Amino acid sequence: MEQENLFLTENEIQVITEYSRRAEQRKELARLGIKFMVSRTGKPVVPRKAIDDILGINNKTKVEQEETIDLQALRETINGPQ
Repeated sequence: MEQENLFLTENEIQVITEYSRRAEQRKELARLGIKFMVSRTGKPVVPRKAIDDILGINNKTKVEQEETIDLQALRETINGPQ
């Protein structure tokens, strides 16, 4: 699996959190219970596995496949339909 596929993109994080500022993204990720790391510049770094864990996706058989995340489904799973 390519390195960039291990983590959500900045755009994906913005879609999930609905915030563009890093501090707000970190607060929202914590509120949603999504595990993340913080880079030395303050950027939240979210492993795709953290999202897979919330959605109950088992990636052991999909290690070499590129996956897409249905971000709306993720938000609905966490927050309920909007």
